[in-house]
Amino acid sequence: MNTKTNDLKTNIIRNNKIIGGSILSLAFFIIVALAGGILYNYIFNINLQLWVILAGTLLDCALIIIILVFGHKMKAYILGPLASISMFLLGFYGLGYGINQFVSSNELIKLTAIFFIPAASMVLIGALAYFNVLKINKITPIMITLFITMIILMLVSWFSSHQLIFTIISGIGFLLTLCYMAIDWLIIIKFNNNFKKLTPEEQSISESIKWSIYFGYRLAFDYIYAFIYLSNFFGK
Repeated sequence: MNTKTNDLKTNIIRNNKIIGGSILSLAFFIIVALAGGILYNYIFNINLQLWVILAGTLLDCALIIIILVFGHKMKAYILGPLASISMFLLGFYGLGYGINQFVSSNELIKLTAIFFIPAASMVLIGALAYFNVLKINKITPIMITLFITMIILMLVSWFSSHQLIFTIISGIGFLLTLCYMAIDWLIIIKFNNNFKKLTPEEQSISESIKWSIYFGYRLAFDYIYAFIYLSNFFGK
């Protein structure tokens, strides 16, 4: 009985290398981003020069574009460090502000909820995608509708500074991020299914690591942006 159970576990792991690797990479990148967010709060009272903030933001934007567009073509030993630097900066400039506004006002329960909601959404969406409940052709119209609505509200916000508009934009941004998260999960699962059909020679360790890093980065990116939108939604 134990032998059969062990064989089943081994078979599941072997057939889901990319999914498992992506989840491990996701956890690692979240930890790296949290380190950046904690550092932001540690040096919050230090007046950073404007050029430092702009340089860091521009560097991270460049890294995000490079990784999302070209990351799947990079070697793992190049992609890993670049993705780690990008995630640290994203945590510093993204998570850091969100964490600070709730820690400084002693709203730790709200902060915990804002961390938990994207994580729970990630697990739920991943499960639905794995069991083929979600479909890209159903998600796409929702994404387009949310995106157009968000653009319209952002244009309106130029002429009105009412807090309600910014709150709605944050709410729509969160929902839009969940849609991106769903599509990323669907892509990962489809890739995993194709990957396990390859020959053992084609399923090289380097390829498994590279794709795990790439997909883990995308999921971590989705998580952090979901956190940012939620912190703006519940923030003051």
